[in-house]
Amino acid sequence: MKKVFQWLSALALMVMCTCAFVACSDDDDNNSSDGNWTASKNAKILGTWEISSVSSDDPDFDPYRPGPEMGQIISFKSDGTFTQGGESGTFKYNNETGAFSITSKHMSSKGTVRVSENGESMVGTIDVTSDGVTVTYTVEFEKAASGGDEGGDGGDTDWSEGILDTRMIGTWTITVDEDVPSAKGQTATFNANGTCTIGGHSYTYSTQTDTNKGEDRIKFTLYLDGEAVNEGRLVLVCGGGVLNGEYWTPGQKQDRNMALVMKKPNYTYPSGGVKGRWKITTVYMNDGPSVGEVIVFNSEGEMYTEGDAHVNHYTYSGNDSGGTLNIELDKDGDIPGTLTISNGRATFEVGGQPAIVLQKQ
Repeated sequence: MKKVFQWLSALALMVMCTCAFVACSDDDDNNSSDGNWTASKNAKILGTWEISSVSSDDPDFDPYRPGPEMGQIISFKSDGTFTQGGESGTFKYNNETGAFSITSKHMSSKGTVRVSENGESMVGTIDVTSDGVTVTYTVEFEKAASGGDEGGDGGDTDWSEGILDTRMIGTWTITVDEDVPSAKGQTATFNANGTCTIGGHSYTYSTQTDTNKGEDRIKFTLYLDGEAVNEGRLVLVCGGGVLNGEYWTPGQKQDRNMALVMKKPNYTYPSGGVKGRWKITTVYMNDGPSVGEVIVFNSEGEMYTEGDAHVNHYTYSGNDSGGTLNIELDKDGDIPGTLTISNGRATFEVGGQPAIVLQKQ
């Protein structure tokens, strides 16, 4: 979990928005209007804003591509700087046209954003570029409560404003981490104030709920000295005892994500029958899972692969020697079969033919 990367999602959002909100001109009387909207005065964009709506008709839009997301918090200051989570940068804004540009360590963006007459909302069009692909978004913002005229940090950043999903809060033991060097075996503590420690090192973090494609996942960003160093998606499983998913580093595509699993220190994986952790040793079926992957069957009827932020379900009728196993896939339907278990080794047969072989972990 120590590789440095940017959270392009959050960064892109704030980047776009930032530039469009801060007026650089001192001639506030020259603001032009467009229906109910008018180019922002400097004072109107200062403070803290929350993204209330995001949409895109762009043919290149991909819900998994970094970009603006609902619930993200952005703060603008009169000195032309902005902060979002642990990210920061500078922006410029054209009072008359609403055009903006933004610059940060990791990216730049362009767009047009206008503030409402009452100063309580904003709307605009933002171009986000990542991995060489530019996607256009329509984004709306609402004024959020802030601690001052500039929504600033008063010298001490309030990291808790970025904790929009609280399910990650607590102390966890890292059991799987594919990074090099790996943090496996280390303790990670995520506090409600947005600070965290991992293996004795201090970080800050932000979270939000990711509901793309019906998934109920936690999307997180980890910061070191104000710089985003990791971003990932996790699902809370095993009755709240395990966080399972993936994370990535700057510029990496989704197929290069690294597995991450954290569990509560006192949580014990269930056993008996099919329950528990199993490593796939043999695969006979086409388009099936990969050899070496670890599958977990828990007491809540959840079946998931470690390092994959997705959960399927199962039903099992049998004992420690085997029985009937039905794997319920959300998109591809049910896979009914029989499971034979012997000496910690299990063979799952579908239609009388072996599909996969598992080894108990």
